[in-house]
Amino acid sequence: MDVSGYKKNNTQTSNLGYLELHEKLIVVEGHSDLMVDIVRRHQRGENAVFSNKYADKLKKGGVNVIILSAGGDSRSMNAGSDDPLWQALKKIQAVYKENDESRELVSLCTSIGDIEEALASKKIGMFMTLEGGRPLRDDIAMVELYYRLGIRSIQLTWNGRNLIGDGCGERETNGKLTRFGKAVVKEMNRLGMVIDVSHASESTFYSVVEISDSPIIVSHANARALCDHVRNLTDDQVKIVAEKGGVIGICFYPVFIDLKEPSLEKLLDHVDYIVNLAGIDSISLGPDFVDYALDLFLPSLAGEGTSYRDELSFPDEIRDVTTLPNLTRGLLLRGYSEEDIGKILGMNLIRIYKQIVG
Repeated sequence: MDVSGYKKNNTQTSNLGYLELHEKLIVVEGHSDLMVDIVRRHQRGENAVFSNKYADKLKKGGVNVIILSAGGDSRSMNAGSDDPLWQALKKIQAVYKENDESRELVSLCTSIGDIEEALASKKIGMFMTLEGGRPLRDDIAMVELYYRLGIRSIQLTWNGRNLIGDGCGERETNGKLTRFGKAVVKEMNRLGMVIDVSHASESTFYSVVEISDSPIIVSHANARALCDHVRNLTDDQVKIVAEKGGVIGICFYPVFIDLKEPSLEKLLDHVDYIVNLAGIDSISLGPDFVDYALDLFLPSLAGEGTSYRDELSFPDEIRDVTTLPNLTRGLLLRGYSEEDIGKILGMNLIRIYKQIVG
């Protein structure tokens, strides 16, 4: 399958049920912290974790491509160390280990051509990203080093402040990109890396927009107009991401859907809102499931700059990766065409990677 030139054929799928349609379309899980669990399983002596633990779940969810967080700022993802450089290298090494041991299921990708090959061989394509810039230390040369290791996207900040800029947990300071942060953005533009401004403060967000020559993404967030959480985007931010040709990955994380009663229907309200505000080409998937590592996430999230609640209870209809077909069902019931559902599930984000990574 030539994913770079993929066109939805409505005549072949117009009468399909939602499960058949979901299976036919390319599904990109645009933000996953799965490596947190895989690394600790490696540390326990387990091998081929993708094949032995997650293959059936990913297949049930219809996932074709997964964007894996391979390090970053948060201590909740530190792989047993408070050193962000060490934990990033540990996770990158773990991705390569899985690429070898689970090679019948997954394939590490660094280009759209790699994705095409993975899809043709019915494997799940894996892209690597950093969720926060602390693993760069203060050395601009580290950007290219991570690129050479296979990283194709960097989320510039997490909730707190780093050497690049301010996260949403530091929003009161109105801090923008630092000089180092500006250099990182320009270097990412040069190399062909996807800039992710999830978790960024509004000031940092706007300063990235000013200097980036490429589209930006927000890999996992929803509309603040519907759920007033600092991790969600204002109307102006949504419009700007779209105007620059970027995408916003709708997030299944409960407190980003609704502060009181999150549900699939309310998540679909976010989809409707963003599409009505910015167009169908502006939205993708950024589920951010954490069911596989709640014991690691919960203890550290409380003190990292913003509220995530003391307990995490995802709505049952969207509780983990196996439930992704329910989103397709909901989109059909809301009247979305099969072509538009294909864009939301994967093709919009594939378009970004084709344009920037190539």
